[in-house]
Amino acid sequence: MHVLLYTGFYRILPARDFNVELAIGYALECLTSIVPMFFCQIFNNSETAELTPLQTIALFVKFLVSLIIVMESIILCG
Repeated sequence: MHVLLYTGFYRILPARDFNVELAIGYALECLTSIVPMFFCQIFNNSETAELTPLQTIALFVKFLVSLIIVMESIILCG
């Protein structure tokens, strides 16, 4: 099970039988990957006077990915 959580393959588990494992996987992904990287991008871009289009798109995509993960976890674990 730990390998599934580490690699992201927990998503292929059937939601009916593995609700707790899916919730743990999504929580770990959010806490160890999405949120820290979003803040790293914000802090790296904070020293820039004006954001370039690439920086803006990267921040928007990271924010969109976080929303998708939240929606996916609500659908599968709820």
